[in-house]
Amino acid sequence: SGAPKRRALEIIRELEPHRRGPYCGAMGFLSGDSAHLNLAIRTAVMKERQLRFWGGGGIVIDHDPHSEREEVIDKLTPFLDTLGVARGDFWG
Repeated sequence: SGAPKRRALEIIRELEPHRRGPYCGAMGFLSGDSAHLNLAIRTAVMKERQLRFWGGGGIVIDHDPHSEREEVIDKLTPFLDTLGVARGDFWG
């Protein structure tokens, strides 16, 4: 979520229209003395017939905004393909 943490979280709340929910949290299950966890970096949540999904990447000091955008599109394309959504239809 960035650094300095407190200010980064304020900016995220100002810029993003929705709460992140499970995005980038650890998800999985515990069983006895074992754990099976995964990082939820590509996440979809359906609520009341509305589907929201996320995909992201780490932005570093020398990042290129165009490259970051393309990386996110590349990460989400398999999900969109599964839904039958053409890449051009979604990304414009």
